[in-house]
Amino acid sequence: DAIDRVSDLLGGLAAAMSWRGEEGGIQAVKAGHEVIMTPNKYCYIDLKQGQSDLEPNLGYSELLLSTSYNYKVIPDDLTEREGRRIKGIQANLWTESISDWGKLTYMTFPRLYAIAESGWTRHENKDWDDFTNRLVVQLERLDAEGVRYAKSAFSPWIEHKAVDSGIELHLKTEVNSLDIHYTLDGTEPTPESASYSGPFIIENTSTVAARAFQGGDPVGYLSRLGFYVHKAIGATAKNPKMAQLTDLNYAGLENGDPNWVTLDTGAEIDLVFADPTEVKEVKLDALRWTISGVYPPETVTVYGSKDGTAFMKLGETDKTQESRIQGRNRIGYHIAFDPTTLKALRIKPKEISPVPEGHHHAGREHAIVKMDEVVVN
Repeated sequence: DAIDRVSDLLGGLAAAMSWRGEEGGIQAVKAGHEVIMTPNKYCYIDLKQGQSDLEPNLGYSELLLSTSYNYKVIPDDLTEREGRRIKGIQANLWTESISDWGKLTYMTFPRLYAIAESGWTRHENKDWDDFTNRLVVQLERLDAEGVRYAKSAFSPWIEHKAVDSGIELHLKTEVNSLDIHYTLDGTEPTPESASYSGPFIIENTSTVAARAFQGGDPVGYLSRLGFYVHKAIGATAKNPKMAQLTDLNYAGLENGDPNWVTLDTGAEIDLVFADPTEVKEVKLDALRWTISGVYPPETVTVYGSKDGTAFMKLGETDKTQESRIQGRNRIGYHIAFDPTTLKALRIKPKEISPVPEGHHHAGREHAIVKMDEVVVN
């Protein structure tokens, strides 16, 4: 109906462009119009193209190279005759977060090659392994021309989940048949480093560094993430919702990651140890995603109790100015104090109130606060 109304207003629609998904394009085709397919799920090259915490801070969602490559331009529910009305495919690069030419080329290549191949190759003739093998030669050409591009598809993802004895780690790459080597002390892996053959468990705080190799030569970028195994594991949270803050499942840089815990206004995080525990520091991350009203807290204050009832202030960090900067990233808080044996901890973040003028949600009474794992050492 929307296509028909626009067509009537324009005295007949010459061609439609389908970018908010595919449905509009399908409707236009069935109404007899020619269509350019450019759905955001497959063709928006301003989105992240690798693991969120390992990529440059560009893009608000995800579009992997393989997702672009595997797009079926002519949907199955069109007849052959209707399919002929789809005249092409387009890559979209919105540049509100692109501040220089290197960022533009990084987001463009190699996804533009994948989208182009979907335009000139029948879907049933596409082969991901063949494409990535040919891509290596094309990337060498970009290297020779000094063009910045994304190596994300050749780079390891470091995924994790909490298990009883620690954290289970999984490593993978988009491109098939690459060898992954890793270290647990943060040093850059070589072909002589441990070879990844399947999930493994770490039981102590570690910095995982992983690199992919092809024929013994490094490809992609070095992936490095830190994981803390800390003293608050097994502590009891007075608010059951807060138990997720000490479960060893760390959030990625995505607003929708379920490991971010959304705090109620004025919330306090109360943790009770099974036994008196010596504590000297608390570390945690907050999310900044201001387009959705999510801001890091102005301050984070830590209190301790020796008996679980009476609390004393142990330390505070103030990030009032930094908390008011707009953007998409994580903000770390580190509160250190003299070693103290405690029965309970209380962490009190202070949210921005109100959201500053000139921001997306200006005037909102309280900013949203999302926090990650509370690391206690």
